[in-house]
Amino acid sequence: GAHPRCAVSRLGEIACKAAPVGCVLLADAVGDTVRRLVGREASEETIEARTAERARRVRTLLTDLGPTFIKFGQMLSIRPDVIPPAAVYELQKLCDAVPPYPTAVS
Repeated sequence: GAHPRCAVSRLGEIACKAAPVGCVLLADAVGDTVRRLVGREASEETIEARTAERARRVRTLLTDLGPTFIKFGQMLSIRPDVIPPAAVYELQKLCDAVPPYPTAVS
């Protein structure tokens, strides 16, 4: 029936929305490692600003992906042992101000 096609379609949508954010996070991690190896680490301010921007992008991505992903972000928002403080701050916004979703979408 149509159900497997819906699941594949949704997986494609998730991948298309998440891939750009994932690539940026991966590039940051690789870049940070290379800079550390050659002794040219970024300043603390630069790292904090970049982390805050990436956290905003992740929050936006989770919001775009819908209620299940928002819930995942809410769960992560109470785990400062797992994610950096800037990410905790951004994901806590998912607990306070979440856009409404029509029942058919959720």
